[in-house]
Amino acid sequence: MKMPRFIEESRWYDPWKLPEGKSVEFSLMTASEANNKASFPDDGFTIIEDVIHEFHNIGKKPKITVGCIWRGCPFCNKARSYYDNDETYLGNEFYKKTHNIFNALIVKDETGMVESGTVKIIKLDRRIFEKMDTSRIIRLTKVENGYEVNANSKSVKVIKPGNAGNIYDLRPYRTSHDEEQIIDDFEYVMKHI
Repeated sequence: MKMPRFIEESRWYDPWKLPEGKSVEFSLMTASEANNKASFPDDGFTIIEDVIHEFHNIGKKPKITVGCIWRGCPFCNKARSYYDNDETYLGNEFYKKTHNIFNALIVKDETGMVESGTVKIIKLDRRIFEKMDTSRIIRLTKVENGYEVNANSKSVKVIKPGNAGNIYDLRPYRTSHDEEQIIDDFEYVMKHI
């Protein structure tokens, strides 16, 4: 069942909306820390990877986002062919991008967009995610060319099991991997690149 757009959007915390110089502090959540932990057989659904191909201003479409299907992925194959022909710029355009999607307990939001103690879904580029010490409270600050990630040195993550609000099953938030749509999008991109 698809939820109304405003409900879907209310589940997300969008770091890209942070003004430059502002920060958000959060803690990654595991299923054992959530009120609804019985809904999750293990912690496997609390952090997922979303591997995509993304194109901006292609033809009449401002943005195309397609899930990567790994083996036989036409976008990955095209990237590889561009790299093999020393067309690195085009290879980079077609190369897959990896994001991590996770449940986060918002500890402090300098913008006031989100109340402390609220559980939100956050999606970050894998390179940013890999800089995080997930055993601590994370401070993410918007800087001129991206984000600065710091573990709050005084704050070790302390969430009592079953006492941190409900978490979301993240599987529906992964980009669609419908093979027919991927082929259609590939043909569209190739026609307009």
